[in-house]
Amino acid sequence: MRYALILFLTLGFLGESWAQTGTALTTHDRIIRTDEGNFMVSEPLGWLLDLHPAGVEEAVAVLFPKGTSLQTAPSVIYISTFNKDDQGFKDLGTWVEKDEAEVRQAGPQVEVKLGPLLYTRLHKTAVTRFYLDEPKKQFEGAVYIEEKDLVIRLSLESGDGKIFNEDLPALQELVASYEWMWDRPDK
Repeated sequence: MRYALILFLTLGFLGESWAQTGTALTTHDRIIRTDEGNFMVSEPLGWLLDLHPAGVEEAVAVLFPKGTSLQTAPSVIYISTFNKDDQGFKDLGTWVEKDEAEVRQAGPQVEVKLGPLLYTRLHKTAVTRFYLDEPKKQFEGAVYIEEKDLVIRLSLESGDGKIFNEDLPALQELVASYEWMWDRPDK
């Protein structure tokens, strides 16, 4: 009986913390902590989320298809956060322009395409770009979400165009699950 009460109180506390956003926590939701605050995403169906990717710079988390690993996956989704002030950019538009310019500099043959506007769990707009390099077999779909002090970048990368296209729904599902939870009080 005592364990049931502890479980009830714990679940009540969790439910109360998500009541601020109106979202119920599911078994696939994962909280990602940053210096500026926390956000939540859900693993797309058939994908695993690794919150501690070894050897991956700039990514706070990665996702790859179940049955594979980060090293063997035919495609990977990287979740990265960038502080706007540290990078010298004040808004999402200038950040996306900077990212596009860096991609074009690295490979002038890269085709940059505008993607659809996507929406997060709380209907926040997310901007999409596709960076496609057929000769080098590098395919990337990057989604940018702006928060107060951060740009969140979710990017699907693959070396196979067919698999890239097949895995785009997982990226869309990840974006649809995204929810900013709270800013650090001192920010």
